[in-house]
Amino acid sequence: MIPIDNSSKRKADFSIEQQPAKHPRSNSSVDDRIEAIACEALEALLSQEPENSPSLDRGTEILKANNMLTETYHNILRIFPDHAEMLAHGFLALQEQNILRDENINVLLQHPEHIHNLTLGLRTLNTTGILTGENRELLLQHPEHAQILAEGLKTLFGDDILTTENRNALLQYPEYSQYLAEALTILED
Repeated sequence: MIPIDNSSKRKADFSIEQQPAKHPRSNSSVDDRIEAIACEALEALLSQEPENSPSLDRGTEILKANNMLTETYHNILRIFPDHAEMLAHGFLALQEQNILRDENINVLLQHPEHIHNLTLGLRTLNTTGILTGENRELLLQHPEHAQILAEGLKTLFGDDILTTENRNALLQYPEYSQYLAEALTILED
């Protein structure tokens, strides 16, 4: 890891009250202040290099080895240093399926502790042809069971019984989604 000079780092002050208002009734001044504060917060976060983060080092190397290391992806890894290696693997898996898009990256970033299950779930939905916003939302409701939930959705879709009612049935017991989907298939016959 490249040594960073911490002597020039400043603490970001995120207090809205200290920012002068343009006009008391102007919503844009509030929006402008919030945007400026958010930019300062992101800048402060990205200016800090996590110390002793083997996961960040490995994640960076994975992306570099696969010609995927961009400033954006590196910044994401830096924001999630404890999950950086798994994020890099997730990005690579999504890239291999040609589904490395913002909406899928956002799914991974919402629950970095469940990246593996979410990645497998997204891949299953994609290969089945049912990677939709609605199905992404289902995975996010139970990220720890995303892979099993996606397999259940795949079974329902394959038997042409992927309905709102059956989706809701899977959500009742997401850890048993595959078995529930198979039972629903038998009941439909």
